[in-house]
Order: sequence, then structure tokens, then C-alpha cells
Amino acid sequence: MVSKIAIASVAGIGTVGMIGFGVYYFFSRAEDKSLKAKLVSDKHTPLESRNKDHEAHWKSSLEKYKIKHTDKQQWNESQLKSLCNGLFKKEDIETDNYNEAKKYCVVPRNISERLRDLGFKELDTRHSKDIPEWTKLSEEYMKGGTNFKKLKDLETTQVTSDNGATLRTKCGEILKKEHWDDDYETLLDSSKVWCTEHGFKSISV
Repeated sequence: MVSKIAIASVAGIGTVGMIGFGVYYFFSRAEDKSLKAKLVSDKHTPLESRNKDHEAHWKSSLEKYKIKHTDKQQWNESQLKSLCNGLFKKEDIETDNYNEAKKYCVVPRNISERLRDLGFKELDTRHSKDIPEWTKLSEEYMKGGTNFKKLKDLETTQVTSDNGATLRTKCGEILKKEHWDDDYETLLDSSKVWCTEHGFKSISV
């Protein structure tokens, strides 16, 4: 309910129209606690049922959904859209529901795109640039240790500090991984550490 102070301050303007605006303004500022709002807050783009730019994404999501859910082989796009819209509205957010929506109900982004969405700048993997950064990161990778985030199947013994070529090549491979990869979240986390300027700066402090 809008406070009396808020109503009074708006009423002081002296017009019925402004009172209406004031009530709307205070109500509209209420926090959106829906699952969809959390997706947006986490830098995802929820798929929209009537957005033509999302048509191809709905098709690919449905294909991937049916592969993962063998009991849903007869599903069509309308059913997936209904599922997503239902998930979007949930306010009592459970991890399983959030992960389901994050997988099938958002615009898919590969690792490189997702890193940019989150504000990470990846190091150059295609040219002989950022050699000091790759070298330093490689030296750190070779140490392994507690809480070490392995970059997919790259062993510490495979990495050398000589210009960081091995780590750079592996990062180039990882950054291309698609939204649908089973190890997507793990790869995303490890790429933040080993393939970005942020990762380099965090070990250079």
C-alpha cells in the first residue's frame, strides 16, 4: 500500500492526474521477484513468444529439449513456450526450475558471448598477442593446487610457460563452446579464470 506521505506529497501538486501518476509510480517501483526478472538480472535474454528474432532460438531449444526429455518427443513449440512462460512467472524460485529456464528459455550464447554479457574481456586467442598475460596465466595453471579450476581436459603437466601457446589454444577451443554443451557452466567458470583479462589481473595483484 502506498504510504500516506507519498500520497500527500503527490496530492500537493494539486491535480487529480498527478495523483494517479504518483500512485502508479510508487507501485511500479515494487521489486520484481519473478524467475524471469532473475534471468534478466543475471544477464540472460528471456525468449519471447511473439518476437520474430527469437523464432530460430525456439526451434533449436525445442530440439534440444526433446533430446534431453525423451518423454516429450511429441512436444511442439507452443508447449515449450507455455512451459517457459510458466517458469518465468514463478516467484518461489527453485534451482531446478531456474536451471531449466536458463537452458531452454533464453537466447543461447556461446562461452565467448556469455563472457562478454557478464562484463569479461577475453584475451586474444587468434594472434600472437597478449603473450605476457598468457605466459603468466600458464605459470599459474601449472601450479594446480586447492580449488584449482581445470580447463576441461587440459592437465597441468601439458602446459608450459613458453609464450602460453598451449593454454591460449585451449581457451580458443573453449570460447567457441555452445550454450548446449553439457559442461557449459563448468567451462564458463574455468574460462573466467584462465581466458580473460580479469583472470590475469586476479593473479597479478
